Amino acid sequence: MGEGLSAENDAPTQRGHTLIVEPDTRYAERFPHADPSFVYSILCHNQALCDGWQTCGHEACRVGSPWGDENEAEPWYEEEEWEFHGILHTFRFGYDWTVPFDGCVVAEQVDAISDAAHGLPVGEYLVDDEWDDEFCTLTRITPPGASADE
Repeated sequence: MGEGLSAENDAPTQRGHTLIVEPDTRYAERFPHADPSFVYSILCHNQALCDGWQTCGHEACRVGSPWGDENEAEPWYEEEEWEFHGILHTFRFGYDWTVPFDGCVVAEQVDAISDAAHGLPVGEYLVDDEWDDEFCTLTRITPPGASADE
């Protein structure tokens, strides 16, 4: 059994992600004389531990702020969390009522890979993610098997 795996099913027991850098073969075929191009993807080690959020698109959730005077009579008035259509929602200013992210929120941010990731050679790299509510930055990029302190 490997490090960070559970005995029951060899599933990862820790949250983590791997950045995968591969040659962009479609680009190379289309532009054979151009400089090499690369594609990036994120492999999530345990999606159950990725805890992002997204704005709820359900019609029942387009009700406005729980602190708005127009909603004073509503049962969710002045409540930061409330269950709509069977799902617990959290109100976030600028985003309205939000729900847990469906999938791996880090993998969905692959287009926002930090500049530090660009220029890496082809390979796989363990990464950490940092959030500022909205944007993801990948940090501490290390090759698998290497110590994060190296």
